[in-house]
Amino acid sequence: AMAAGAIIQADTRVVRFLEEGGRAVGLVGEVHHPDTREPVGTLTVRARHVFVCAGGIGTPKLLHHAGLASRLGPAVGAGLHVHPGNAVLGICEHPVKMWHGATQGAYFEHPDLPGVLPHTFTAPPETLMLMLGKVGHAAKAMLDELAYLCGCVVMVSDKGEGTVGATSTGRADISYHFAPNDLVRIKAGMVETARVLLAGGASYVLAPVHGLGTHPTAESFELALRDRRIHDFAFYASHPMASCRMGRDPSTAVVDASAEAHGLKGLSIADSSVFPTSLGVNPQLTTMAMASAIAHDFANR
Repeated sequence: AMAAGAIIQADTRVVRFLEEGGRAVGLVGEVHHPDTREPVGTLTVRARHVFVCAGGIGTPKLLHHAGLASRLGPAVGAGLHVHPGNAVLGICEHPVKMWHGATQGAYFEHPDLPGVLPHTFTAPPETLMLMLGKVGHAAKAMLDELAYLCGCVVMVSDKGEGTVGATSTGRADISYHFAPNDLVRIKAGMVETARVLLAGGASYVLAPVHGLGTHPTAESFELALRDRRIHDFAFYASHPMASCRMGRDPSTAVVDASAEAHGLKGLSIADSSVFPTSLGVNPQLTTMAMASAIAHDFANR
């Protein structure tokens, strides 16, 4: 982009969008000192078309804080999906060093668990200890075991939804309602993952779930997991999406099929927030492919 003439303006917070004749024509930002974070000036940018690409959290937060959410309809910040999940770890007799090698280099699917995706992950030693609640002397005692751990994250295409707004200071205001069946699906995926890790060479399996313990079989793991409630889990989610959905109806969608806002011409969104629902896989490639398609469509108008 820079080779084609783009200018990158860092340390600037957008505070409002410019409109003329019912069309977005630019924005105004507050420039901050890179070290002190104190405001040092104002930047105004004018453009024939404005794109917002701040992600599933940042885009609706920005639209709310800049005062555009009411203009763009009730779907701004609604319908947030996040791909919640939990990890299952195995203890092997041979060194694995799961902080080495390809990140998320393998996965498997179970035919009876659609929308459940167990996949390997790479984590540094300190993250593994924190996941398992090990601190102080317990963390020190675990150091010798770290190199022998293997593991998978069990992620689900969530049916639960959340919302994204903005506080008066511009920070994200996020809520999320966990669908009960999502927890059931995560548990089922964790049990199948325990079977895979044990079959692959692990001697024991465990997970960051309060009171779960360490288990030599998938059956004992499943039994211990059965009565665990949502508050017992150390859930993880890093794929916010679907919070400014694409669709035909302005009452349920923020942008149309070309990614232009229903409520304000000249404003488009090209990030994971425009997904109409939760994907079944990690969204990086889909986000990049969709943004490229939106950009090519706009360039060819």
